[in-house]
Amino acid sequence: MGEILTISNYHPNDSSASIDFETHSHNFITDMPSGQIVCNLCGLVKETNIIVSSWDGVPYSDETTISISKKSLMNINPNLKRALKLNRNKSWDDRKLTIGINEIKRLCARFGLGEYIVTRSIYLFQKAIQCPNFKIHNVILTSQVCFFYSAKLNKHPLSIEEVIEDHNFSSRLAYRYYYLLMSQLHLVKPESNPAPLIPKLCASLGLDEFVVQQANLILSIYLKHENTSGLNSVGIVAGVIYFACLRERIPRSQQIIAQYAKISDITLRTRYKEIKKICGRHM
Repeated sequence: MGEILTISNYHPNDSSASIDFETHSHNFITDMPSGQIVCNLCGLVKETNIIVSSWDGVPYSDETTISISKKSLMNINPNLKRALKLNRNKSWDDRKLTIGINEIKRLCARFGLGEYIVTRSIYLFQKAIQCPNFKIHNVILTSQVCFFYSAKLNKHPLSIEEVIEDHNFSSRLAYRYYYLLMSQLHLVKPESNPAPLIPKLCASLGLDEFVVQQANLILSIYLKHENTSGLNSVGIVAGVIYFACLRERIPRSQQIIAQYAKISDITLRTRYKEIKKICGRHM
């Protein structure tokens, strides 16, 4: 009968050692890394894939996850920290609401608008995401047009191009969302007053106060004899300023004015022809 080896002198790959597998008594132990019950004398596997009831390591728990997350957040890009802090158990409707409210608050802080605009915009956004037509649309752009409507209703001199300039949305798509918002929520179209946009665009083009006065005069005549409902306010202002520059012989091309106004050259030429036709008869 072979010698019974102990755990100290037995190795499975040692061919010089010999064991009588039929007569020796097994000494089974639990191998934690592999999850098996094996004999430490002959290597016989009694059971595999066992469920370990106790473990000397650190157990998995929510507190462990939180501590690991806090340590890992120190070495992560700050732009990703907010994404890691999001509660993964939130529904998509709750996430949409959080994303939209954060975007509205960001826009109000950027343009320095009051708390009333924040409250009004959030109220419109909450009603908009409940409409079937907005459930599959972009959340950020929906919140932006809600903010734009609230600002325009309170006669703040903002253009929709300024609102969406931080994202890769086109002004045409933004206006489609804007008109869809008014039709779905049955909102009254706010009165358009392009006059407050004139000083801002003239300052960007490097024009003096005299051009601002001439542009306001031309705009008042144009609005008196033309219905501007549905027209882009920035396009009207750009056409008025271009017409004033031509009258005062100030060198500002259509491409330069359209670039600073963030509109197309075609829109500028169309508004200029309308303004020239009306103001040419009444000036």
